[in-house]
Amino acid sequence: MKILVYGAGVLGCNLARNLFRAGKDVTLLARGNWAAEIKQNGLRVKDKFSPRVSVSRIPVVTKLAPDAQYDVIFVVLRYTQLDSALDTLRENQTKNIVFVGNNVRPRALAALPEKNVLFAFALSAGHRESDRVVSIDLKKITVGQLSGVASNAGLIGEIFRGTKYKVVYEPNMEDYLLCHAAFVMPAVFAFHLDPTAGPGLTFVTMPAVFSQMPLGQGFAAAFYACLTVAALTSSVSMLEACTALLT
Repeated sequence: MKILVYGAGVLGCNLARNLFRAGKDVTLLARGNWAAEIKQNGLRVKDKFSPRVSVSRIPVVTKLAPDAQYDVIFVVLRYTQLDSALDTLRENQTKNIVFVGNNVRPRALAALPEKNVLFAFALSAGHRESDRVVSIDLKKITVGQLSGVASNAGLIGEIFRGTKYKVVYEPNMEDYLLCHAAFVMPAVFAFHLDPTAGPGLTFVTMPAVFSQMPLGQGFAAAFYACLTVAALTSSVSMLEACTALLT
């Protein structure tokens, strides 16, 4: 299965790295100096809780040609970058398109009526430096289609088979994304934050919200403790391969 990750920000780089390290045939679309850096030195990702930097020699392209063939394209772009990307995706022959993030549903569906459009929400955040990505990646992704559309569970399973992702299949992504937007986005605008920052907003908006609440420090500690437990329990699936070898 050939996979293209269209966008080389924090989310796109984490997704491409995780798929590549699982042996997937993945290509990363990047541009400018960042594309040149990855081509020359590999994709370097530094986990905030680890001293080491991983280096992945992921193939890089700088544009999506109309005749380029992929089994699935993950679009990981800011909302403001979507217009030009939608035109490019419409001209390309790839059928399966997965938009990672929020606030793209109406535009994506209207612009790509002949595509199999899915939506996803990945739990990772961080920032990009000149030569590397520094991030927190929980390796959990929720992905699916809108209500009333034929199931894509088989396709999703094939894409992520063998990876370290904890994959949650959601047959009604519209309700899922709306719930996230209703909870996080009002706080984003209230604190004058960047609404295009993606899932990382959870790690930015919540501290701001808790700082304005009575007993906010206690609620913050409880919230992030639960988030940590969720991340740890999600990683249990990573031990399945080792357990299988010992039994």
